[in-house]
Amino acid sequence: MVVSNHLHPSLSLCHILNSLLAFLIVQYYLILINRSTSPIIPQMPYLDVETRGRLVGMRQDGMSFRAIAQLNDLPLTTVYQTFQKCQELGTITTQKKLANQ
Repeated sequence: MVVSNHLHPSLSLCHILNSLLAFLIVQYYLILINRSTSPIIPQMPYLDVETRGRLVGMRQDGMSFRAIAQLNDLPLTTVYQTFQKCQELGTITTQKKLANQ
């Protein structure tokens, strides 16, 4: 009986695919770990200081987000996200906070 040192072709392909899968799984978890340890930079839509000040003034005067977006020709999501990030960062004070002081 002759014994060959060569692996069956499908077996070697299976080993290669398993190795590749293991490599990809490790890379995926390394990316997740890197994301969780990297500093979080707030994603604020870019608006200049003058525009943000005007938006804040309009909101403090009681205007709705939709009215502010229409008057300034901006997408509603941009206006809303700007206010949300400004409040998170503490750069604006809402009327409710002013009333409590």
